Parts: sequence; C-alpha cells; structure tokens
Amino acid sequence: MGKLIRCHFYYLLNKVTLVIFIISSLSVIFFSIFSALSFDDRSSLNVVASEYYISVYEIIKLTNFILVIILFGYSFSSLCDGYHAITISKQNPRSKYLLSKLILLLCIFTFLYFLSIAIVVIISLSFKIILSEKMLISFLNLYFILIYYGLLSTLLIMVVDNIYIVFVLVPLSFIDHEKKLYFLTYILPIEDKNKIARTLILPLWYYIILIIFITLLINLLWSRKDLS
Repeated sequence: MGKLIRCHFYYLLNKVTLVIFIISSLSVIFFSIFSALSFDDRSSLNVVASEYYISVYEIIKLTNFILVIILFGYSFSSLCDGYHAITISKQNPRSKYLLSKLILLLCIFTFLYFLSIAIVVIISLSFKIILSEKMLISFLNLYFILIYYGLLSTLLIMVVDNIYIVFVLVPLSFIDHEKKLYFLTYILPIEDKNKIARTLILPLWYYIILIIFITLLINLLWSRKDLS
C-alpha cells in the first residue's frame, strides 16, 4: 500500500496541481488579511468577528471547493490516470489501487484545507479577532461537505472522462435551503445561511453516510470500468 501511495503521489504532484495548491493558499492569505483590515475600529468585537467570519468562510469554501473537485476529478481522468496500466497487477489489484489513491487524495486535501483554516485563525488572532466555537465547528462541517463534492467529482469523471464536467458541481454548492428545493437536502449537503455560523440542514452523520455510499459506488464503477 505504501509503495502505491508513493507512486500516486509522484504522478499527482505535477505543475498543474502545484500551481493550484499555491494559488489556493495565497488566495486565502490575501483575502483573510484584506478582510481583517477592512473593518471600522469603532465596530464592536462581535460585529467584527461575525463579518470577518462570513468573509473568510466564503473564500475558503470557494477556493477549497475548486481545489477538491479538481484534485479528486483530475487524478482519475485519463490525463493523469494512464499509469494504471503498469500499476494494476495480481500484487496490486484494482481495489487496492483505488483505495490507495483515495487515501492519498484525502490526506493531501485534509492537509491543505486545515492549513487554510490555520491561516484564517492565525490572521484573526493577529488582528485580535476572536472566532466563536460555533464558527470553528462550521469549518469542520464544511470539510465534510467538500469531501462529499470531491467524491462526486470522481464519480463524474468515471462516467464522463472530461475534466471540465466537474465544474457542473459549482452551482450546486451555492444552493440555498428553500421549500421548493427541499428534496435536494437529502442528496446535497445544503447549509442554512440565515445564521451567522453556517449550519447543515440535516445532521452531519447523515452526510457522512452519503460519503460512504458514494465511495462504495465509486468502487463498484471502478471494478467494472474498462481500463484498457
């Protein structure tokens, strides 16, 4: 498993992904500092914290959303996954190949995501902006939302081998909770944006179950996919 993960890392760490990683981190740093500097000194600490949180939450969601769908999608596209022909064997069956790649993608995204959260928190503390516990918990909820969409992008790539197909997920991530769209709450992790600290419409465990279901579906498709 370790050798397979190193092999995936070698093929995944190219100029395209490195540029995406750097741009994502720099965007979070720039907008966090810009948001912290934009507040009136006469505003109360609670108002400043709320406005800072709303600003950085949206930029973290946007940058990491693009990051995760490209990372999980691009790595399974024919442009980046052609080396499976020399990797899959009796010693490295399809299931092991898939599992090792998903583990690597999860580790890379987890590191980059919580790095962006650390940047936001450090900058906020530098400007004496204190984020509440609920605000910090919302970033944890967002992490699972992004993993969900990352796996959806993998699923799309397996069905339609075109890296641009993953961008159809972008508008879905910004759907608000409305009565006429209520059925979507059962298949998409929709947030309640009426509150200062973003919350999920349904419990987090429900979306974790959806993540497990999509992972199993990916494994089913991968086991039957023509890899010639």
